[in-house]
Amino acid sequence: MFSFENLFGSLFTWDEPNGRLRYFFNHILIFIVMLFLIAILAAIPQSLRAIVFVGVIGLCNLYLIFTNVAKRIWDITGDKKQGIYWTIGLIIAGFIPAIGQIVDLASLIILLFVPGAERVED
Repeated sequence: MFSFENLFGSLFTWDEPNGRLRYFFNHILIFIVMLFLIAILAAIPQSLRAIVFVGVIGLCNLYLIFTNVAKRIWDITGDKKQGIYWTIGLIIAGFIPAIGQIVDLASLIILLFVPGAERVED
């Protein structure tokens, strides 16, 4: 079977794309980590420290989601740069009021069910 490092260690490296299973498990891990960090935030009294902690949580979440989605798109397209560009486009589209939620939901479904590109190993 897969080890914890094999499945979740890919969030911190840019050496290979994510397949569907790894993308799904990474999304679950990101969700659990964010719940844990928000629980810690709820225990901190409101102060400047809490505002800084919110910023750190936001940046951490943005990095982890960006990495996971970019590597999944890299797996689908076969090109790392296209994965990064499409992910930036999806993030920007997410800020459009009515269309953003539809694009986010559609991209989540597409990324979960579209198989990756065939790669030829030399």
